Amino acid sequence: MESTSGGSIISNRWIVSAAHCFPKRYSFLNRWSVLLGSISNKPVNANVAEVKTIVYHSSYLPFVDANIDDNSRDIAVLALTQPLTFNGHLADVLQEAHVPIISDAVCNAPDYYDNQITTTMFCAGYEKGGIDACQGGDSGGPFVAEDCLSKTSRYRLHGVVSWGTGCAMAKKPGVYTKVSRFLPWISTAMRSYHNLPGVHKLARP
Repeated sequence: MESTSGGSIISNRWIVSAAHCFPKRYSFLNRWSVLLGSISNKPVNANVAEVKTIVYHSSYLPFVDANIDDNSRDIAVLALTQPLTFNGHLADVLQEAHVPIISDAVCNAPDYYDNQITTTMFCAGYEKGGIDACQGGDSGGPFVAEDCLSKTSRYRLHGVVSWGTGCAMAKKPGVYTKVSRFLPWISTAMRSYHNLPGVHKLARP
């Protein structure tokens, strides 16, 4: 059985993704590889890197109790056995969707997600639906926005694809883990586990 998720490169050895992409039944490192420059699980024109370490947030509650329906702290980082190299194919194969951020007040309304959006999440999409990050392999992928403070054209990672109801439904936008809330956690994970192979859980630093 194969499981496909997305991720974002944050250094030549580290990837950030969503915790829910790595359930315990898949908690063996030999089940995982990172394909750079591919939107499928077929390594065509893609670099393949093996995973050395997976660190997920210890307070991601569905891993504590499968009956808990709270997707807060849905974040994980992966360390690779070897540094990534970039071959120029990324711009040709990566897919994107343009969606606006929705305020927490709107997204927590009864006809949206009825107070399920916590301070570690944000919503993005359209009231009428139609566009969403909900296809196979989107989970764990990036939500980026142009850096309006920079004088050069560059983008910042703001979110990780986490969850949602259905796919591109009206008033059911995609929900993303808010990366800014986890920058200290990410830094601690990278610093503490870069030489510790295996699957680990880490609480807040």
